[in-house]
Amino acid sequence: MSATRQKKHTETGHWWILRIPSHWEIVPFKRLVDIRNGRDHKEIEQETGYPVLGSGGVFAHASDFLYDGEVVLLGRKGTVDRPLHFKGRFWAVDTMYWGKIRNGVNGRFAYYSAQTIPFDYYKTNTALPSMTKSILGAHRVCLPPLIEQTAIAHFLDRETARIDALVEKKRLLVSKQQDRLSSLLQSAVIGSATINRGLDQNWLENLPDSWGFIPLKHLVRVKGGATPSKDTISYWTGDIPWVSPKDMKVDLISDVPDHVSEPAVLNSALQMIPAEAVLIVVRGMILARHVPICMLAVEGTINQDMKALIARKSLISPQYLQRMLQGFSDVLLSYIDQAAHGTKKLRSEALFSLKFPVPPRETQDLIVQKYEAERIKTGLLVSQVENSINLLTELRASLITAAVTGQIDPITDRRHGSTNRALEKIEAEMAQ
Repeated sequence: MSATRQKKHTETGHWWILRIPSHWEIVPFKRLVDIRNGRDHKEIEQETGYPVLGSGGVFAHASDFLYDGEVVLLGRKGTVDRPLHFKGRFWAVDTMYWGKIRNGVNGRFAYYSAQTIPFDYYKTNTALPSMTKSILGAHRVCLPPLIEQTAIAHFLDRETARIDALVEKKRLLVSKQQDRLSSLLQSAVIGSATINRGLDQNWLENLPDSWGFIPLKHLVRVKGGATPSKDTISYWTGDIPWVSPKDMKVDLISDVPDHVSEPAVLNSALQMIPAEAVLIVVRGMILARHVPICMLAVEGTINQDMKALIARKSLISPQYLQRMLQGFSDVLLSYIDQAAHGTKKLRSEALFSLKFPVPPRETQDLIVQKYEAERIKTGLLVSQVENSINLLTELRASLITAAVTGQIDPITDRRHGSTNRALEKIEAEMAQ
């Protein structure tokens, strides 16, 4: 590359010095693309007769009504984590901007430049809930001659594809490990039994002699939940955890963001739920994908979209109850219905009448211990892989930034070969 010069200016509230080739420019992003507003998805549906495939910042295409060209799609409210480059007919909904590529600009170069825009910074450092068109257009980026833009775009297409392929392999590894753990749990809680077709009361055959086949309602006591009035501030200033479906992302719940007070429990339909209760979501769109099941580590409360199952310990341990239900997640999904307004719901009456295989307590404890050991081992492996994915994601971002700011020669990859060596090492490890 040609000789470099230093340019200094304010960016995202901080002073920084950027070394760029002397013949490059620093320009507002609107010099690369003509930024335009997306449109309300209902308005588009009415005019075109085509359904918009998701209104929350998702774009759809293949309509004669739409602009046909090369664009960069950008999230207005953070709904698109990474800008999208698109060629063809499209529409952009009202939670997005779209930028028509200007003459003399390589579309892929504009796309990669857009990935260096710190959307999160602008969202948190303005009084507005989303990035404005003026802020987006004024963001400063580098602009090399078209021939160099094209070379940089080709280089980044090649190198980011290598990184993306590695990330995909690692995500597949995580998925396989999670599937393996799920299969192990299902095998453990089913014993030597076999599943019949259909889900009648005798849906299992050939249970071990020492195992029982007991309706869920005989294994647990059930408590429901509620939401205290949001208008009474004092109800929401206590220290009693109030669990809702959004909190059901962990195996063991020790605390949650929302808390209620004792008056809230006394003056509403809330019930105190004891520690070691197994919580299950019985209503909500999450049930379209899976049935969240967690254990409550401390005394707390729940909202109305959940049930708390309190194990009858003479028959089943709380820990085994949790693992048993998780192991039969496919069975639980078969009891999901859709309410009139579209919300998913678990048919509780049928579920609690369903019989489950229950081994003796000592066998329950052994199954839980073995599964816990496997879960910890799998968790450590998954954590390592996810850390590796994060490092690859950071490498991808730094590579893009270096290339579009002139810190790397796309022809020779003159950055001491660090990127290639790092990727080659990871590629070799994944090939083993």
